[in-house]
Parts: sequence; structure tokens; C-alpha cells
Amino acid sequence: FYMGVSNTASVEVLDITGKLIETVAKENLSAGNHEFTLPQLSSGVYMIQVTIGSKRLIRKLIVS
Repeated sequence: FYMGVSNTASVEVLDITGKLIETVAKENLSAGNHEFTLPQLSSGVYMIQVTIGSKRLIRKLIVS
């Protein structure tokens, strides 16, 4: 993901009901592009939640 300015960011994996599976990252990041590695997940549907400051982005992830 890309951040235009430095800020606190977190990346979380949620199950389809919204229950937290794992916090992948939670740290202060500099402006620019960032990558993260997801944990090994069983087949199913998950949500990836990226929070930067007060903004939140959620995307569906299907693991087969």
C-alpha cells in the first residue's frame, strides 16, 4: 500500500464475521510504498483491514 505522508498504520486479518485473526503490522511508517507478508491462512474468505491514521480500508481476500 502507499502512504502519502508518515503516519501510524496497522494491517489486520479478519475472518468473514469481523473477528480479528492476526495483526500483521502496527507501527509508524514513513511516506511511500509498503509491503507486508500475510500469515499462512486456511482456505476461506477473509478481510484485510488497513488503518492509516483515522482512515480505514477493507478488502476481501479469498484463499483457496
